Amino acid sequence: MSYRGARGLIYSIINGKFPYLLLGVLLGVIVFEGLHILFLLFVLPRFGLECDKITVKFFSFKRVNGRWQKGDQPYTPFVRYTVTEKGSTDVTASHTHFIICRLIAKAVLSAIVTILSLPAWSAALSDAPPDELSFNPDTDWAIFVVFFCIISWSAVIGDVIALISHAGSPKDTLGGYVQKIKTAVKNGADITSMNLPPLNELEFPDEPSAVDTLAYLYYYSVSLIMRGDEQKLSEPMHKMTDMLRSEDFLANCINSYGLLIYYYSWLETDEEYARKFYDKAGTALATDTGAGSKRALAYYSYAVLHDVNKARYYLDKARRIAYETENRLEPGLINELDEILKSEGA
Repeated sequence: MSYRGARGLIYSIINGKFPYLLLGVLLGVIVFEGLHILFLLFVLPRFGLECDKITVKFFSFKRVNGRWQKGDQPYTPFVRYTVTEKGSTDVTASHTHFIICRLIAKAVLSAIVTILSLPAWSAALSDAPPDELSFNPDTDWAIFVVFFCIISWSAVIGDVIALISHAGSPKDTLGGYVQKIKTAVKNGADITSMNLPPLNELEFPDEPSAVDTLAYLYYYSVSLIMRGDEQKLSEPMHKMTDMLRSEDFLANCINSYGLLIYYYSWLETDEEYARKFYDKAGTALATDTGAGSKRALAYYSYAVLHDVNKARYYLDKARRIAYETENRLEPGLINELDEILKSEGA
């Protein structure tokens, strides 16, 4: 573009064309994110990858037993998602596979759009008449296409950087370890066979966040419960208690609250702590879609509230969810309380 053309374009944008420039940016983002969603839903399955959760602005959906259900994720300005690889328990390999597929798809799309939009580039970079401040279809329509290309190729560059970074030797983190455990369990691995060590035996270069620490303590405690090793359970449960008892409710630690309520209602009877955590998380547990949340409420209803009918109500819900999601932890804990309720005629 010539100096005169650049001066004319800048002048016209300042004096009235900025709205069209902004519209081009917005349309480019909307179209690009729309194609991103289509890629997640329809292209990934052909490569053995599956989108499990997707959040678009205020709308969140998650896949449960092969079906999409409304989720409860918070607002996000862009598309957010989680992806797993069928039959794989290696989250690192799955993520690398996903980045490569996404990179190829974005590169092909960007190349096609760029070639088809060469006339648009020529029109957008032509000499802009400074005396025309209204919409000029001969040049201003091209702004949308140009910015779509820019956004698309920026995303390609971002994936190249992510792939290089991921292929290097990133430092291990507790969060990454937790994600591996979560992915393995979701893909059918038996958590008791993972031989998860106590938290104090793990070493990572960086100090883990409170959320990652709570998540690991949750999975470690679950493994102890499933192994029937309740003698070691008090240490991680008391650690979780110390971390959460003085905090405001943390929505992303809902599993930890449920486990604490179950623990203090049933295994280490302490009604004060059971009620304390129920007051913080009871409402969230009641609306949560996880089997563990309903099972925790069932034990709390029976052992603390002494409400057999409410305990049966939550227990039946927990059983149905556990069956639908093939949850391995819940059947034993559900059956334990179920036998007690049956003996009481509930």
